[in-house]
Amino acid sequence: MRRSFRSLLLVLVVLAVGLVVWRIASGPEIPVGQAGLRDMNTFRLYGQTVTLDAPARVAVEAVGSVGATDTLEATAWLLDAASRRTVWAMDAKPGKRLAGTLVRTSDTLDLPAGTYELYFSTLGTSRRGRSLVDRVFSREAQWRNDAGRWYVTLATVGGGTLSSERLNDERLVTGRLAENASDLIILRNVAGKIFYASPSSLKLLGFTPAEMLEVTPSTMVHPDDWERVEAINRAIGEGDELGYSIHRLRHKAGHWVWIQAAYSRLSGVGSDQPNIMVIVRDDTERQQHEMRLNQSNEALRQFSAIVSHDLQAPLRHINMFSDMLKLKVEQSDAEAAGYATHIMASVERMQRLIRSLIAYTQVAYATVRADEVPLARVVDDAMALVASDLRDSGGEVKVSRLPVVTGDADLLC
Repeated sequence: MRRSFRSLLLVLVVLAVGLVVWRIASGPEIPVGQAGLRDMNTFRLYGQTVTLDAPARVAVEAVGSVGATDTLEATAWLLDAASRRTVWAMDAKPGKRLAGTLVRTSDTLDLPAGTYELYFSTLGTSRRGRSLVDRVFSREAQWRNDAGRWYVTLATVGGGTLSSERLNDERLVTGRLAENASDLIILRNVAGKIFYASPSSLKLLGFTPAEMLEVTPSTMVHPDDWERVEAINRAIGEGDELGYSIHRLRHKAGHWVWIQAAYSRLSGVGSDQPNIMVIVRDDTERQQHEMRLNQSNEALRQFSAIVSHDLQAPLRHINMFSDMLKLKVEQSDAEAAGYATHIMASVERMQRLIRSLIAYTQVAYATVRADEVPLARVVDDAMALVASDLRDSGGEVKVSRLPVVTGDADLLC
């Protein structure tokens, strides 16, 4: 009986210690009468409406995370709901560095009575364009390991009283625009009806937000891209959470604009309501870079064809006539036959150089072989190319025993 009691006591102690550690790691609870956000995961946007019933001094404390360049990847800010003006934003520079990537900032604000919107973003700022190694092992990825330890709290020091209510997904989108308005954000349903378009629609597509409410996807998407875009739309309508597409949209002026579109389904919204959020980014510059790259590759392919035919043909003729000359004078003039042999050897080296040059121009889109190549052969070929220069200068090259390596023989030689 005593042993069972001790075992039970030990279990309770362990649970109590674990609960304390968990509470410390996950940040403080938000007391009644205060406002704030906590228990947040990565790649989400959290928000709540905060109402202050009288002018007051408000203390703000937030813990977020910084990435590889000390840029805030998990961060908070506060908006005036009426003017959409940012009245406070988290700043890592004066903040106190904690364990891992965590940073804590504290501020005091003098706020008038009114309604505010408090946001916390764990979307990060630099997830695109990174290698797999960077995304997994770099500090850019390490900040995500601190998920659950982020929080932001608002508390009145004196004066009014705070009350708060969670923002729904549509209000979250609208609040996000105040922080980042470069991308076009659209709220629509599966049928294609647009309920909201951000002001960026005018810059990207030439349509005002009000005009965007009258357009339909079938009239905006390029005919060649429509089937692919519609397939993504159907998949989200059938339950997929996310979708992604690169396609063309019609500008109001009539031309086509390349865009990247990220689709996400909003939870808890009916089919006749805006249940799909689309974030649209201008992809014109990337498409232009890709087009120039394709043109450059095509120029390289044409160059390879020219080198292969126009340069190799004369060399074949030189080699053929040198062989005929050697056979003609081999018995009567040994010196002239020797000259012909040297010409033929030089032609062969020149042909190898041309083949290597062609292989080099094609290395960006050709398959590189992995053969066993004796380095001694590579050195012999290099020595043959500079043999006359070595003789003229009196130079000497000493080569020790060389290994066999794995590589593309044509590119090495």
